[in-house]
Amino acid sequence: MKFSYKILLCSIIIMAAAFGIGGYFFVNNVFVTSMEREVGQAMDDSSILQFAFETAALNAPSKYGLLQNSTIEV
Repeated sequence: MKFSYKILLCSIIIMAAAFGIGGYFFVNNVFVTSMEREVGQAMDDSSILQFAFETAALNAPSKYGLLQNSTIEV
């Protein structure tokens, strides 16, 4: 095998390894960023729902306190 072929083969292997490792870190970074964005969005949605339920509970008429447990279904 000629020396130039050995150098070419080593260069291809090194480039493939570098692109593989770089691709892994790139995909991992994109995943972590999108996961943080989705968690933040879920927290915002959760706080909006929590506020809506608290407001509804505070504005509920007092006569609902007289209902039997079986009247309200979840």
